[in-house]
Amino acid sequence: MTVLKHWGFFNSIRMTTIQPTKDFEILAELNAQVQTWHHAHYPDVFKKYDANAVTAFFKQQLNNVDSYAFLATYEDQLCGYILCIQKERSENPFQFEERYLLVDQIGVLPEFQRMGIAQLLMKEAESLANELGCDSLQLNHWLENENASQFFQDAGFVAYNIQMKKKLKK
Repeated sequence: MTVLKHWGFFNSIRMTTIQPTKDFEILAELNAQVQTWHHAHYPDVFKKYDANAVTAFFKQQLNNVDSYAFLATYEDQLCGYILCIQKERSENPFQFEERYLLVDQIGVLPEFQRMGIAQLLMKEAESLANELGCDSLQLNHWLENENASQFFQDAGFVAYNIQMKKKLKK
């Protein structure tokens, strides 16, 4: 049984392609499940998915020369995406200069999860970061998304900065 599971995993990886894209409409469609999850878990932070607004966001984002998007296709079916943004911080009296690639968004449709597709998207991001001469690959995720947390830890990411929030009464 384990051998069959591993064979299925490697077989799905062989049947998956990752391609760069500027197709903001497809990215917006694939983002629907990501945005819906965020809104369901953090409705005071995230808006409901709005196809027109999200499409406009991706269109604007992909016009930025520092933005990179990739689509994952499994057996000719679109199944996931990743949006990355190259960032630079100038040296200042407190910190050294840093160039990094931010994984702004990553999403794999539920029916294609646990097939290695997100791993392939992350490997593409890491390869791009190396090509761009970045010092690191960075991302953030929401605490309630334990699956994402485990996935990113398994991919070699470590927490290095914790952001906190206190709600104020109005």
